Amino acid sequence: MSILAEILDRLSGIGAVKERVNDLSGQLAEIRKVVVEQQKDVAGLQGQLRALIQIQSQAGRK
Repeated sequence: MSILAEILDRLSGIGAVKERVNDLSGQLAEIRKVVVEQQKDVAGLQGQLRALIQIQSQAGRK
């Protein structure tokens, strides 16, 4: 009977683990969204910086 009790104890903990995994999965999805937005912002800043460098180098040639 102790083996059955041990199995039931372990199985009862699975619900909490599943809930935690679901919470973490949701958090990960939100973090992914933030990272994608930050990557877009960085790409935009890189383009602006390249344009400014090009304008500056053209102004220096004149």
